[in-house]
Formats: sequence, C-alpha cells, structure tokens
Amino acid sequence: MTILKLLLGFGLIWFILTFLLVIHEYGHAWTMRRLGMRVDKIVIGTGPLLFSTKQEEIRLLPFIGMAVSDDYAKASLRDRAIAAAAGPIASILLGLFLLLAYWIVPSWATLIAAKGSLLLAAINLIPLPPFDGFTVVEAFLAKRGLRIDEGQRRQLFTIGIGTMVVLTLVL
Repeated sequence: MTILKLLLGFGLIWFILTFLLVIHEYGHAWTMRRLGMRVDKIVIGTGPLLFSTKQEEIRLLPFIGMAVSDDYAKASLRDRAIAAAAGPIASILLGLFLLLAYWIVPSWATLIAAKGSLLLAAINLIPLPPFDGFTVVEAFLAKRGLRIDEGQRRQLFTIGIGTMVVLTLVL
C-alpha cells in the first residue's frame, strides 16, 4: 500500500509539473502566433519520448519546455521580448487562479500547483540566457542603444546554465 501511495504521489507531481509547463509554453506559443510567428513544435520535458504529434512532444522528465519556431529568430527583438514574457505571464496568471481556487476549496495539490506555477514564472524571469527574462532585458537594453555581443552572450549563457543546475539541485 505504501508503494502504491508513493507511485500515486509521484504521478500527481509529474502531472502537475507537466501541466504547469504546458500552460507556460502555450503562453509563448499563443503570443508568437498573435505576432505572426509560426510555431513549429512545443516540447514539454526532456528524456525519453512519451507522446508525440506533429506539433507537440511530451517527454518523461518535466523540467524544461520550449516553443520551437524558426520565425522567432527572424522576429524583431521587441516581438521576441513580448513572446518571451508571455510564458511567465501565463504562469503568473495560472498561479494566481490556483491560489484563488485553493482559498475557495483548500487542497494540497492545488497549493503545490499554485506555488509551482509562481516559482516557474520567477525562475523564468531571471535575466540570464536561456531564461525568458534575458530576452526581455536584452530588448530593454537594445532600446537604450546597448547591445550584447556574442562573447558576452556565451558567458551569460554559461552563467545561466550554472544557475539552472544550482536551482535544480536546491529546489
């Protein structure tokens, strides 16, 4: 019975994490489409493939996600920043909605999902690549005439990946 409860708990956590990433990535995708960008694929998770269609993939480990678009690289920095901000905005809105739902009908799963969604937004707003916050800050700096060259971008990316590893280990 204890093993069954453990498996059900892991299954529920997996479902919550996957759901949070789906909402976050579809926030990006919806905005990209509204800005005229074609979304080629939405990938949720990493590791072995569990489910796939022409436009979606769900993988075993729901720790990362991405809305893949060839048009994104060609878009203006402003449009990329708007699309980048849309994921965290979707996560914040979902987190607030889930907090309201928790206030009305308390449930530990709802509270975990609400906190997870808000944490996902906060992490993605870190102003380092590969996080969404970097694209927003980059557009803000470019508007003021400051450009980040490729060498600086590589250094920041290395720091960002290090930050991601540390956050994964700590959280």
